Amino acid sequence: NSITLDQCTNVGIQFTTVVSLVEFVNCCQIKAQVMENVPTIQIEKTDGCHIYLSNLSLNTKFITSKSSEMTINIPFGDGEYKEYPIPEQLKICLQDRNNLLLYQMNHRVVF
Repeated sequence: NSITLDQCTNVGIQFTTVVSLVEFVNCCQIKAQVMENVPTIQIEKTDGCHIYLSNLSLNTKFITSKSSEMTINIPFGDGEYKEYPIPEQLKICLQDRNNLLLYQMNHRVVF
């Protein structure tokens, strides 16, 4: 099973478990809370998407494109969440003709 929201504005959604993926397309100001498990969340052409994970959903993968104001919120302490912004801009450099280096906010990832 999967969940797709398309062209939605100011929507909040809470779900338990999704087998395939949750997808937000052409949306604005979305809040989603994962209670148990979802393998993948895909965010496309969406402005303002805030995902709240549970301790059971910390392995969720995120795919984003052409979106802004996205955050992943992780449980931290007693009912509190720690917010992690999803980067909107990356710097990509070729290294030694073999590797692509991705830079975002003073962090580096090697592919």
